[in-house]
Amino acid sequence: MCGVVRLVGGDHLIVKCLDGVERMVRIPGRFRRRMWMREGDIILVGIWDFNPRRGDALYRYTRSEIQKLLDKGVLPREFLEALSELL
Repeated sequence: MCGVVRLVGGDHLIVKCLDGVERMVRIPGRFRRRMWMREGDIILVGIWDFNPRRGDALYRYTRSEIQKLLDKGVLPREFLEALSELL
């Protein structure tokens, strides 16, 4: 799970992940027109096996889903606060 820090252009994003690593992520062609990303969005990223500093965006969480993740303790509130400071 990662937070979008910056839109690089085209179909690429810079994200900050829960493990503390910033990654370059691309939006695959099948999601390009369906999944519009903004800075501050929480997304699910599939990390590439051959290059762990890169990955693919798999899913963008809605506000209600983020609230459920916070309530269950899957997503720490500190991560959201740190992400808002980066923006």
